[in-house]
Amino acid sequence: MKELAGFIKRTFIGVAYVIGSPIIALVFVFFFIYGTVIFLFSSLHSVYLFFSGQGVFSPFEEDLKANTRYEFMQRNHPTAHRETPLVSETGEKTL
Repeated sequence: MKELAGFIKRTFIGVAYVIGSPIIALVFVFFFIYGTVIFLFSSLHSVYLFFSGQGVFSPFEEDLKANTRYEFMQRNHPTAHRETPLVSETGEKTL
């Protein structure tokens, strides 16, 4: 009886593998096709952006913060608000 239960268990596991293998293979094929299409689309899109002069990658958060700080420093620099350059006693322009 114990041997028969082991045989039936192995048989059902084998049948499950036979039925499940094509389904698993089909899932892998769909992932492969999806990945290939996304790869081709993103590659062509990147080439288009590069040759059109646009940025291929979006800026990092650190780049945006640094740009904001740089613009703030440029606006608030002491020489940024001068309309006429300073002239020394000898007549030379100084900053």
